[in-house]
Amino acid sequence: MITLEIIKKTVEDIHNETFIEKIEDISVKSRKRPLTDLRFTYFNLCRYFIKELGNPSLALIGKAVDRDHASVLHGLKKFNHLYGSLDFKGNKIYFKCIKRISKANDNEDVESLNEREKLIDIYRIKHIALSKKYREVINKLNIKLLLYRKNDLVEKVANLEGKELKDLEIKLDAFFKVKESLNKVA
Repeated sequence: MITLEIIKKTVEDIHNETFIEKIEDISVKSRKRPLTDLRFTYFNLCRYFIKELGNPSLALIGKAVDRDHASVLHGLKKFNHLYGSLDFKGNKIYFKCIKRISKANDNEDVESLNEREKLIDIYRIKHIALSKKYREVINKLNIKLLLYRKNDLVEKVANLEGKELKDLEIKLDAFFKVKESLNKVA
């Protein structure tokens, strides 16, 4: 049977096996990055195994590491936010913990965990690629916006009000209709 203490111990053990820096207890009152990363991982593992744990409250999950329910909620949000970053130590131990706990309790076969890891890696790569494309589009639009702001014609149109603006709209509409009809003839 899975308990909060087993999850906590597994996180500590796998961290100590994986990294040179040893951590004896993740419930220590400290805000150092390695400890907070491990607590975030612990909170997410508790969420992952919530049914096996008997649906514990956030307060109960936090109590095992001397934290309150708000810290657990914050940790879950931070885990999801940090999960894609390369320096987040939770990345290295999260799936190792799931495998070890699942193997010990025969909950889930390890092959499905490997498939899940591969899918998450694929989506992480796609997310990074889409983020780069998004940034490129935003940069191009910012450059266009700067060019428009420096254009005298755009500035004059922006300063038009009321009847002048309406007259310009009618003239531009007529211009584009004539241009469209000439393009059809050509």
